[in-house]
Amino acid sequence: VFLYEDKREVIPVVESITTLEYDVTSKIKKLTSREEKSVAFTRGHGEVELSELGEVEGSLRDRLKIEGIDLKQRELPSDLQALLVIGPKEPFGEEELKKIDSFIIGGGKAGFLIDRVDVDLNTFMAKKVNTNIDTIPLCYGIKVKDGLVLDLRNQTVGLTSVRGGFIMRNFVPYPPFPIATDFNRENPIVRELESVTLPFVSPLEGGEPLVRSSERSWWEENPRTLDPLEGLPPPGGKETGPFPLVSVLSGRFKSLFSDR
Repeated sequence: VFLYEDKREVIPVVESITTLEYDVTSKIKKLTSREEKSVAFTRGHGEVELSELGEVEGSLRDRLKIEGIDLKQRELPSDLQALLVIGPKEPFGEEELKKIDSFIIGGGKAGFLIDRVDVDLNTFMAKKVNTNIDTIPLCYGIKVKDGLVLDLRNQTVGLTSVRGGFIMRNFVPYPPFPIATDFNRENPIVRELESVTLPFVSPLEGGEPLVRSSERSWWEENPRTLDPLEGLPPPGGKETGPFPLVSVLSGRFKSLFSDR
């Protein structure tokens, strides 16, 4: 238990000493901080909801003030430290884009997790996602390319089938789920990571790469079906890796609406 003035924080169970130093530091920082940092998630365009983030949501709420915001109805709070746009499936209105652009140009931090391809996990059919949110990072210097990165260094997936009255479960390698181990060790955001799986991820151009696919990866510009048993494109593709999968930009940017 950590006590400071009239505040109290508890670590009920030490499940692993690997993150103990971070957990202790986080509790102390939360107790001594005079201002609670605020993070917002956009809503209203088919984005991933906070409730879908599982343990990530709980971890964020333990350290930050987080909320979902529909930019059609609200302005961004004046005390907002960061804005996250996670997996939108529908276009943003011009006024919404202006609000995001203005926030970043004014010194705000933002993260964009953009899906170029939506895959139905029941049929494994792929279709292109039509959204215009990528115009903001593109204006600043990062392009999210079409298609997907497939990698021979990948996560296995479990497939269930029924044969002769028996339920069979097979685990097969799945190239659309690349396992990345190539991190920019000079950047504190990712330097402590060992590996990360990025399902249905597209390659990037521009910015400072933080995470790359392996040399055994390739780019499929127009995937149609991604059935793990029979429909995967063969290795090779239009271009071969490694590809930047996560990138960062910092500095002063030109507004998306500066010419209007």
